[in-house]
Amino acid sequence: MTAPPPAPAAAAPAPPPAASAADVEKPAIEASIHEYAKALSSMNLQAISRVRVYTPTEAKNWENAFKNYAEYRFIVTIKDLPR
Repeated sequence: MTAPPPAPAAAAPAPPPAASAADVEKPAIEASIHEYAKALSSMNLQAISRVRVYTPTEAKNWENAFKNYAEYRFIVTIKDLPR
């Protein structure tokens, strides 16, 4: 009488998929967008200029716009991963 054949070895679990570039970059992109939204909502061009550089004409347009508003809120919702 011979011994029964050994049981087949269990397959190793598949490694998790590698993160896509979009998954890796998403937190930094979201942080930048929210920083810009916060700066715009401050209605302070000096604060905004730390995030985005405007041309002199754009800056003047924002200055004029801010004079017409008591409050400005830039609300951002990110719907999908960058492509």
